[in-house]
Order: sequence, then structure tokens, then C-alpha cells
Amino acid sequence: MSVWSSTGVVRYDPHVERGTFKPNWCILQCDRELVRYYQHIFHTLYFKKLQTAMWSSHVSLIRGEKPTLDTWKKYNGKVIEFKYEYPGFFYSNGQHYWIKVWSEEFGDIRESLGLPREPRVPYHLSIGSISA
Repeated sequence: MSVWSSTGVVRYDPHVERGTFKPNWCILQCDRELVRYYQHIFHTLYFKKLQTAMWSSHVSLIRGEKPTLDTWKKYNGKVIEFKYEYPGFFYSNGQHYWIKVWSEEFGDIRESLGLPREPRVPYHLSIGSISA
């Protein structure tokens, strides 16, 4: 199994054009083409199209957890390298599909806010979801 690397930019309290806002969220905004590539693989394998996540290509670092330390936005705009793997299949809960990602810096950001290094939902890059 091969491991690849990519980069993303840290964004706090992300917004989208439709006005969606969720407080206390921190994401790593990634290259959109990375998700498009894996959506293409998914379509080739399963003949189904996936709907892209609300914030496009991203890794959720903090998912609405209230920080205990006052260092919010400390890493805003920072470029972070992360690793990922595609073992020949996508992880799924039946509706959402993703690949695993990791970086020591993800835990550093969480720790700087008084949060545990590992989130409740493991770090992942969402490839998309099946429309209901």
C-alpha cells in the first residue's frame, strides 16, 4: 500500500457561499483536485457520482468543540503537509465515503486549544456522499 502527501491551509470558522457557518470549527482546506480524482475513481468502480462536501476538499480538525485555551485562529492560514492512503477501497458508513489522513500538526493545533490530540471522529478526507 502506498502513502502519498499533500498540503492544505488551516481555516477557522469556515463559511461557504451559501452562507453556511458552524462556530468552533477548524478545517484544513485541501486541493479540490485531490477529491475530484478520488471521486473519479469511485465513479469508475461503482458507476455512482458522489456529492462533494459542504466545504469542498477538507479535513476537519475541530468539529464544533469549544476550546479551553484562548489561542483560536493561532494557525489561521498556515500551510500543513499531511499524509494519506488509498488502500484500494474507500471507508464508508453507507452514505459518506472517505480516505484516512494524518499529520502530527493536526494534534498540535488541537492541543494548542486545550483539546485532546485525537478527535472523536478520526481525521479523514471526505470524498463525498451519495445523495438521498
